[in-house]
Amino acid sequence: NLRQRGLEIVSCPSCGRAQVDVYKLAEEVTAGLTGMEVPLRVAVMGCVVNGPGEAREADLGVASGNGKGQIFVKGEVVKTVPESKIVETLIE
Repeated sequence: NLRQRGLEIVSCPSCGRAQVDVYKLAEEVTAGLTGMEVPLRVAVMGCVVNGPGEAREADLGVASGNGKGQIFVKGEVVKTVPESKIVETLIE
């Protein structure tokens, strides 16, 4: 199989800077995007310190902090949403 398919989630290890439950957020994103047949790399980061760097390497990403999430597409910030809307926005 030469072609990668499906979803690849990259998340931070949840250090002291994380301002969101990274594990829960990663699980919710995974559940919302499960079944994707196209290759899709999604970065789920718990802070804005490392988030932008990781999101640059992903197709889609989020860096969370201060009750908000910065949504990235191909490394570019496209939207900032309330924390409660992160998963919904990523799966649109």
